[in-house]
Amino acid sequence: LLASLFASLVAGCAPIVDVDLGDDLASEDGCGDDCGEDSDRVGLRRPLESHAHAVVGDVVIENDRTFVIEGFGFDGGGLDVRAIIGDSVEAMSDGDYTVLSEDLRRPGGYENARVEFVLAEGESVDDVAVFSIWCLPANANLAHVEL
Repeated sequence: LLASLFASLVAGCAPIVDVDLGDDLASEDGCGDDCGEDSDRVGLRRPLESHAHAVVGDVVIENDRTFVIEGFGFDGGGLDVRAIIGDSVEAMSDGDYTVLSEDLRRPGGYENARVEFVLAEGESVDDVAVFSIWCLPANANLAHVEL
């Protein structure tokens, strides 16, 4: 029950992935031309610092509201793995973060995928200090990048 309540709270923030994920994670949502490209951070590319579950890739700021992981690799394991953002890794460890995705786990994992995560309307990449792939139940940082 708690899991489905949480899932309903983050509904609509599924990542857009360029590999076949089936209905669970695939999303046609995004912000298209409404995303804007006013931020000085647009085009910024930084590698994820991997800590567990073979999470790799480069985080790219595509526009004012979209983070992309290019070359995304993840073994698909864990307990409930999500893309999250926050002000610092320490704050995120204390539960102060925003969830950007549904559970990213899947059989076979990911290899060299391109995954997009779109911020809610009114939010900006300029307000994000850390992007992370996080195991929520274990409160574990699988990989992160400071922006």
